[in-house]
Amino acid sequence: MATVGAATFAVAAIVVAVISMREARAQGQMLQAEVRDRMRPWVGLFGFDFVRDHTGKPALRLQLRNFGPLPARRARLCLIIEPAQSNPGEQPNPINYREPTQKVLVPEEDGNYRISLAQFPQLEGWISDGRDTVVKGTFEYALDERVLESKFEATLWFSKPPPPSPGPLVEMNWRNTFAT
Repeated sequence: MATVGAATFAVAAIVVAVISMREARAQGQMLQAEVRDRMRPWVGLFGFDFVRDHTGKPALRLQLRNFGPLPARRARLCLIIEPAQSNPGEQPNPINYREPTQKVLVPEEDGNYRISLAQFPQLEGWISDGRDTVVKGTFEYALDERVLESKFEATLWFSKPPPPSPGPLVEMNWRNTFAT
């Protein structure tokens, strides 16, 4: 009888040990994931403005900032700009901008971008027609082999009268929308 009790106790101890080891492994993996997520680059949009250059051509000014503790490597900005609403029968004609080179955005560094839109005549048409325009942006970057991205969106309300000077050329709203 004592042997059966000892065997039952041994089996119970092994089961408890296996369950404890699995739980400890799961907690360790969760801790690793939390540390990995905290110790990485985090890039967000901190400023957005519609401007005109010295010749009167449209441009965007964006300020992106890496507020994480590690550099954002292989960083590249991509934008899609199009009217907020399509006209009946209109073929889509968005502006697709992709930064030609990759860069590194170090922690606490501001990435100040001035993007000329002079080569996209459809934008001037949207402005003169008073069409509200949406800018969808993706900032792609990496930490080692892990690919990350931050997304943002801005709306330029060309249908509204411009705000009083001095100030922005157009009423707008922008926000960060997503980060991986």
